Amino acid sequence: MMLCAMAFPLVFVSCGKDNSGNGDSNKKENTGGSGGNGGNQGGDVVTVNVKAGEDLQAVLDAAAPGSLVRVQGGVTFKGCFKMRDGVSMSGGWNATFTEADAEDNKTVLDGEGNGRTLDQNIDFENVTVVTGFEIKNGKEENGAGAYIKKNGVLDACYIHDNAAMNNGGGIRINAGGICRNSEITNNTANNNGGGVYMYGGTLENCEVTFNKADNNCGGGAQLQDAAVITGCTFARNSASNGGGIRVYGNGGVIANCLIAANTKSDKGTGKLAGTGLTTNGNCTIINCTIVANQGNDDVDSQNSPGLYFGNGGSDSPVYNCIIWGNKYLEGITTGRQIKGTRVGLVNNAVAGGDETDPDVIVLSYDETDGEETADPKFVSAKNNIFRLKNDSPLIDKGMDDIVLAFPKDLDGNARVSGEHVDLGCFEVQK
Repeated sequence: MMLCAMAFPLVFVSCGKDNSGNGDSNKKENTGGSGGNGGNQGGDVVTVNVKAGEDLQAVLDAAAPGSLVRVQGGVTFKGCFKMRDGVSMSGGWNATFTEADAEDNKTVLDGEGNGRTLDQNIDFENVTVVTGFEIKNGKEENGAGAYIKKNGVLDACYIHDNAAMNNGGGIRINAGGICRNSEITNNTANNNGGGVYMYGGTLENCEVTFNKADNNCGGGAQLQDAAVITGCTFARNSASNGGGIRVYGNGGVIANCLIAANTKSDKGTGKLAGTGLTTNGNCTIINCTIVANQGNDDVDSQNSPGLYFGNGGSDSPVYNCIIWGNKYLEGITTGRQIKGTRVGLVNNAVAGGDETDPDVIVLSYDETDGEETADPKFVSAKNNIFRLKNDSPLIDKGMDDIVLAFPKDLDGNARVSGEHVDLGCFEVQK
């Protein structure tokens, strides 16, 4: 169900294997295998099997903390399901419950438009993992597909076609909650966070695509407070402000992410905004690649198709990033890639440079080389392959100490492979 396996005309390089042997970042681990603890708190794990046609919610309600509920794959359970503290749930099992292959045989949870499909209604005391499910057709005020709070973990799931009347069309994550190794696609929110709304919490190794928050902000995701996003792809999302990501609140981190081909909806033309990434709160941005996002404003507007610093976001530090190839109205790429008021950039590469902060690597706007300017030398920007070639001028040009907390690139490879860290979300492996 992941992006690589779907017949989209636009396939991004966070998927599958590349010629450099970076490995398959699309394969997801099923954490709830037979005899495993599925994230529960040690000791012997009691496993309970649920087959097609059985009452899944009744089994969850009856299971004791520390149990692992294993659910048959390739079948659909309709309704709105409540998680239970310490009761983990693993989908994708065959009919004899001897093997799980959730990647190709997920268990479907279908909310049928009658409420939130998967709900963790309180903070949990015990780590509780839900893995290997397709979550769809939720309709709720916020967090329509899933609502994950403290000690809840959503892993290797496919979250799609959910709709929130307010925030978090696909999923809402609160402080202490985690969503990882998942695809979040084709969800909508009337307000903020078409794909993901984060009030704290962590989003890691996810693909967030084709989500919409057209009436407001954060088509792919909206961050509140100290939320962390790392190793994720945001592509083909749409919003009036922050088509890929919008930051609102302070203390967040976005690291090792690809933010590409997101768009700005026509409904928000008058707002001061950015299409790829908008910061209206202070957030640390590390080793991201912000490319090929499409705005709907002309070059002379105050808006940016790449990165925009709004009110309250001026202190956001930006390290080791590439900002290139983002387009204004009619496909113009030669305007400024960064707009808004900010303190400064550190070790970044920007198409055309930056008039406010000259301490950047100046890139040409096109895939051409010259003696004084150069493009990033992506493997193939026209084919959306945003890894760096071996002769890219952006190799070994980053600050090493800033990546210590995030040691893996978007492919899951070591973040420092040569003398220094490379710029952008991918590290060339030496």
